[in-house]
Amino acid sequence: MNEARESSVMRIEAVQMSGWMRAWSIIVGIIAIVLSIMVLFFPLFALETLILFLAIALLFIGIDRLISGIAGKMYRPAGYEREKRVPA
Repeated sequence: MNEARESSVMRIEAVQMSGWMRAWSIIVGIIAIVLSIMVLFFPLFALETLILFLAIALLFIGIDRLISGIAGKMYRPAGYEREKRVPA
């Protein structure tokens, strides 16, 4: 039982980020803080933004499905491995 518990624990490591990655992280953090304050003070803004992002996401999903249907191919994420089937 102890083995199953140890195998389900995620291992996290701290790695030094490069300069541009640190800058990007700081910029994204500042944007997130500003947007969260705006959402707190202007809830209607949050609703409008959510609807806008949802509409954009649905547009991209629709285009992706349409292209996949026309091409007749299904694209998989990088690193995706097909299930290995063992003959019976």
